[in-house]
Amino acid sequence: MPISRFLNSFFIFLTVVLLIPKSTNASTIDNILNTLFYSHNDSSYLILHESVFHPTSGSYEKGNLRSQGYNSSQISVYNLLNGKLVAQKQMGKIDSTENCILLGCSENNLWMYSKKYKSGLQSLHPLTLKTKITQAQIYKSLKTSIGRFNDAKWQTIRSFYGFDAIQQKLIITNIDNKQYYIDISTFTTQEITEKIILETDYNDYFSESVLF
Repeated sequence: MPISRFLNSFFIFLTVVLLIPKSTNASTIDNILNTLFYSHNDSSYLILHESVFHPTSGSYEKGNLRSQGYNSSQISVYNLLNGKLVAQKQMGKIDSTENCILLGCSENNLWMYSKKYKSGLQSLHPLTLKTKITQAQIYKSLKTSIGRFNDAKWQTIRSFYGFDAIQQKLIITNIDNKQYYIDISTFTTQEITEKIILETDYNDYFSESVLF
C-alpha cells in the first residue's frame, strides 16, 4: 500500500474512532471491546465490537457517582476510505445468556463466538453482518471428529477460542480441554500439542456498573 494511501486511511481511522459517539444510531459508546481490520476489493474496513451502558439506577458518595445498570454490545463496520458506517448489529447483553466475542477475519468471514441462543462458534459476513456459517455447519464440515466444542462460561470464552491470523485458522478447545486448529478453507483439523494461552480480559465489575 502506498504511504500516502496508508496515512490517509490512518487519519480516517482516527476520525472514525473520535466520532463514534455521534455516528451510531444507538446510545453513546462507552467502550471499544475489540478492533479488527478487514480488506476486500481494494477497500479497507474497520470492525469495532462496542459496548453501550444502560443505567437503571445511581448513587453518589464521597465525590463518586456510581451508576447501576447493564452493558450491551454491538458490532459496527466502517469504511476507512470515507468513514461511513457500512453495517451495524446489536449483539445483546454482556451476560451469561448473550455475551459474544470477535475472534478475527478471513476472506468473507468475520469469526465470532456467541452465547446468544447457544449459537457458539460462527461467522458473519464482514460487510453485512449476516450469519454465514453456524457451529452446526462447522461440525458437519469437519473432515475428522474432534469431539464436542467446549461450552465456555461467558466470562472465559477467550480462554477457549481464538483465531490465528497468520495461518488463517480457528483455534478451538473441546470438552476434554484439548486444543485444535481448524483450517477454515478445508475444514481439516490439527491437534495443538503445546497449549496456547489465549487472551483473558474479562472484568466482572464491567458487566453491571460503570464508575465516574
